Amino acid sequence: MNNYKIFSDLEINDINQLESALQSLFINIDTVAGRRAIFRNTGIDNYFIGNLDFNLGINELTTILVAKFKDYSVSRRNPNHPLIQLADYIINQPQQKYNLDDEDIKIFTKISSLGHKKLEAFTTNTTEPKTELRNMPGIPPQLLKQLRNVLLECEQFESDRKLRTIFTNEPLRPWRSSLPQADSLNSRVDYLIAFLVNKHRSDTKENSLVLFVRLLSEQIDEADERHQKLADLALELEKVIFSSIEAFKTNPPQRETESFIPPEDKINRKLTSQQREELKNALISAFPSKSKLKMLLSYQLDKNLDAIAMGDNLEEIVFNLIETASAEGWLDKLIKGARKSNPGNQDLFLFEQEYYRDTPNDNVDTYKTDTYKTTIDLFIPPEDELEYQIEEEPWYAPNFPETEETAEEEYNSIKSEIDVVLITATNTELKAVANLLQPYPEKQKILLVYSGPETYYIGQFGSWKTVVTKCRMSSIGEGSVILATEQAQRLWNPRAIVMVGIAFGKDPEKQRIADVLVASQIISYEQQRVGEEKIVYRGSIPPSNTTLLNRFENVQNWQFICPDGSKSNIHIGSILSGEKLVDDPIFKAKLFEQFPQAIGGEMEGAGLCAASGRVGTAWILVKSICDWGDGKKHKKHQPLAAAAAASLVHYILSQKTVLNAVKKPSKD
Repeated sequence: MNNYKIFSDLEINDINQLESALQSLFINIDTVAGRRAIFRNTGIDNYFIGNLDFNLGINELTTILVAKFKDYSVSRRNPNHPLIQLADYIINQPQQKYNLDDEDIKIFTKISSLGHKKLEAFTTNTTEPKTELRNMPGIPPQLLKQLRNVLLECEQFESDRKLRTIFTNEPLRPWRSSLPQADSLNSRVDYLIAFLVNKHRSDTKENSLVLFVRLLSEQIDEADERHQKLADLALELEKVIFSSIEAFKTNPPQRETESFIPPEDKINRKLTSQQREELKNALISAFPSKSKLKMLLSYQLDKNLDAIAMGDNLEEIVFNLIETASAEGWLDKLIKGARKSNPGNQDLFLFEQEYYRDTPNDNVDTYKTDTYKTTIDLFIPPEDELEYQIEEEPWYAPNFPETEETAEEEYNSIKSEIDVVLITATNTELKAVANLLQPYPEKQKILLVYSGPETYYIGQFGSWKTVVTKCRMSSIGEGSVILATEQAQRLWNPRAIVMVGIAFGKDPEKQRIADVLVASQIISYEQQRVGEEKIVYRGSIPPSNTTLLNRFENVQNWQFICPDGSKSNIHIGSILSGEKLVDDPIFKAKLFEQFPQAIGGEMEGAGLCAASGRVGTAWILVKSICDWGDGKKHKKHQPLAAAAAASLVHYILSQKTVLNAVKKPSKD
């Protein structure tokens, strides 16, 4: 049995009833410690509990929890499921203990019965179909069998997606985009061993299979016997693979193969970001179709393109091809083979001349020519950095929450109670924030208020009474953030105004999609003095509110899980702001050359701080990376990024005293 996710096919009605029952349970336990105690009392393992954030609002916690239950896999080593353990615990308690109604108990009983039946079926049929172990170059059959048996017990092999998360670690990143896919546990293990066994990093000479096994060991708790088994296997593999390389040197085969090419003999040059771009364009110019590229690799390098580089289009395939060639140390052979295959191509000729003229034999980190240069200038990341079905993600908000239109006299009575205004600039940002907005205290729905040209949504965001609104993109003009901020301050007089949304990132080699940028200050780049020889930027650089910035600088234990299983990071620093929708790598590079301290950019921050500064309201801008402003702007990751930014702000505002030191500005 290859699919161990026993609740992955739970019917939608059961999911809805389960979410309702969990919400009822959490409503009656209003402390973080109390909610955590229930899970500990059930016997659920500490690892699962440790990955839950009990500080979240009830709706968000319930949604994430159900998603984790559905995605949880049982194994032969641990045939227990946390949802079954929770359901068994609940139905064995007095019903009045948690004030659950009959429908709540009914769904927990159904879940328990269904789960135990599936577990029984699983435990009586756990034998995997036997797969004949293939001989693997350089690995003795007995060692290969030991390795395979341990890997089959690792939950990272339950899906291609889980396996891919390990390759987000720096030592393995060169092969992340070309991992083979499989439809079963056995195949996934076999394919991975075969894929990695003959690959080496060109810089450290380390074998990629050894690196993988060692990293996998480090991800498993030391108390788990698999940790030491994998660590020992990594040492054994290192020995036998090294011996195979030495044997290769002594008695090489008649024709070159990819297996065990001595990494010491590979020329080791590093491409700069600009060189990557130039080589990519040259290869596309010389080999304008995938079939021609396949012939190049087959005839000149004796390699299979499909096994090396995948992608949705030629540009992605070429990018991944260059990354793999660079990581494995055969970049020079690729360049020379391309020139030999198409000697008349001018782009390849110019690249080869420049590359071998300006790149010495030892490693270089900066490509120095007379042309415009920057360390991040033209790096274009692969667009398949994150692959996922948005509808399956727990943070996805397909619908706007229910609202209740409120008359002027009613919202006038609560004006003085409002603590926070959250401003968004797009519908995607608004939906992400509203997804975490709870009804106003003692109300059943979120309050909807129309006031002049503005629309407001009133509820509770975390622990604070909050107004959410949306302006138009950019800082100036009708409906802009300046006007929206000024109106919100006059009407609600909040303690703080937070701009929540999406931004473009600076450097995909140091940042990731869905990383969250928190502004320590806003750099307005539109104000310029244009001279004959140079442009001087004259805009102000106002700092964010000291107290609000401090709260984000001291975030502990916040987690936002991306579709590939990695966690979003927080970057705090200066953020660029201007009227331009940046989607040009050259313009972007010039901006960051002028402002190297900046960590990203967007369009509304300058207006936010200008309007807030006039009244004295505390402000801060929190936006997550959705693209790189590199000429390939698209909307694919905007909902993900908006959800990440909203999640961080919600986490901060879930602390009951976090804004106590922030006072409302005087209306005098």
